[in-house]
Amino acid sequence: MLKKYISFLILILVFNINNAQCWFTDFLKYQDEASLEFKTFAKENADSYKAYQLLYDEGLVDLGRSVDNLRTVTNNLDEIKKAGSYESWIKTVKSIFDDPDVESYVKNLTQNWSDSQKNIFEDALASSLIDKINNAIGTKLYSKYEEISYELMQWAKNKFFPNNSGWAEFAQYSGRKEYFKTWRFVIHMKQSPSLINISLGSRQAPLQSYAGNLNSTSFSDFFTRGFISVEGISNMTDPKDWLPLVGKTLKKSYDHGGKIYFHTDLITDLRALYDPNNPFFNGGTITELRYLVDNGLFDKGLIEFRLGYDQLSVSKIKELEESIDKYKKLVIENPDIGSFKDAFNIRF
Repeated sequence: MLKKYISFLILILVFNINNAQCWFTDFLKYQDEASLEFKTFAKENADSYKAYQLLYDEGLVDLGRSVDNLRTVTNNLDEIKKAGSYESWIKTVKSIFDDPDVESYVKNLTQNWSDSQKNIFEDALASSLIDKINNAIGTKLYSKYEEISYELMQWAKNKFFPNNSGWAEFAQYSGRKEYFKTWRFVIHMKQSPSLINISLGSRQAPLQSYAGNLNSTSFSDFFTRGFISVEGISNMTDPKDWLPLVGKTLKKSYDHGGKIYFHTDLITDLRALYDPNNPFFNGGTITELRYLVDNGLFDKGLIEFRLGYDQLSVSKIKELEESIDKYKKLVIENPDIGSFKDAFNIRF
């Protein structure tokens, strides 16, 4: 009887050793291809071995090979054990959003991600990512939800496209374009708050230089700096195509206290503003100026007129004001000409 009991204990011991060797051997083998960050974390945190074993035993070895996930499990071993398993624990973590509206927003943002990307994302919510989401409050230049968009898109970029390969295709997918736009916008507002200011009046190269000197955003940068989600605005010739995009950009700048710089370099004859028979009356520069005047942005004193790198002279501004008054009178007396006020459902 004693002999059988000892044999039974030996079998249990052998089984446990073999079982331990499975996860431990796998853990050691993975060190050959693991990142330096992974190796350093495993070396400096004794519980990382327990975390890896836990995930291995649950058939989640791929999660254990992510340093972010391994760190999360290592830091929450007691809670996971109380929950009974990692899978049980992560289900409770996934619902830890301070605001149900935020949870809904996050679900909408990630709904077009692949299943594998969603799984990795949901596991990452157990880390500091959830804190970034819940603690988002926005700033003067971008809202709480724009900040959340930025954090999630930045996380996706770092996690799925560390070398940028495939990032543009992922980000510009139709269901993610608006979030990609927001990501670009927040990036640039973080770099320089004055980029909320807008430079209009021309598409020609000098304007980019003028805008750069003012640290403002010019026509050609509306897309790259996240004001619009449509590319190629510089190549559009029909006002029906490009003017709504200018309007959206102006609205975003206006709502955040931005300033409008209007560069008059291409206006050689101010009669083009109030004479419908002038060949430049419907030109791009005059059309932009008419849009600003019709929507009251001139009357609100939000426009700084410039010529080259300098402010427009007092005498030239007086001439411009007189021409604007004539244009306003023209619109009142000739309603067929039409007004751009509230055009494209954009109101200032």
